[in-house]
Amino acid sequence: MEDDLIGKYMITPEDTGNNTTGACACSGIESGNVIVTSPMEGVITLFKVSIFMGIYLSIPIIIYQLFSFVSPALYRREKKIFILILPVSYILFTGGALFTYIVLLPFMMQFFMAFAAPVAVSLFKLSELISFVVMMMLIMGIIFQWPLITAIFSKFGILSPKLLSEKRRYAIVICFILGAFMTDPTFITQIMLAIPMIILYEIGILTARLTWI
Repeated sequence: MEDDLIGKYMITPEDTGNNTTGACACSGIESGNVIVTSPMEGVITLFKVSIFMGIYLSIPIIIYQLFSFVSPALYRREKKIFILILPVSYILFTGGALFTYIVLLPFMMQFFMAFAAPVAVSLFKLSELISFVVMMMLIMGIIFQWPLITAIFSKFGILSPKLLSEKRRYAIVICFILGAFMTDPTFITQIMLAIPMIILYEIGILTARLTWI
């Protein structure tokens, strides 16, 4: 996973050939290169990515151990709710992270590099690139929890499908505002982030209707 994460945005001298701008077609990216600015940066960055992946892959085991610890104090109904919620939450987070890595990030990187191409060559510092990728995957993984959150709140009568439908226009505005805050405030990146959030909001309305008391 670490090699894929780095290689997705890396080119080699063979890829660039004699093109002085460094432009190439690598995983759908027009141009760009990954650089390190200190001798240990590559090792430290890979170490950080390994820790992140280790934590992510160990989450099911950690959750199972925590659930085993608290389950004797829970009622049967509460146990059923937790057994349903926890795997769904993990799957949604994984879906958000994969959507970001496979769909969103390549498109964003292409846009950023194309925007800079007339005046500069795109060079990415390894640690900053990995931090950006991980941050975006975490953000979208959390955002993908929305349908589950609305289902839970609706189940307990806290949030109704009618209220979600009535506030749709405000939610759309908020999605575009969040899209501006999470990335560079350009209209294209706002749309790229806002559209998935709006779709998730609509899915949240559906899940709220399914679980509404």
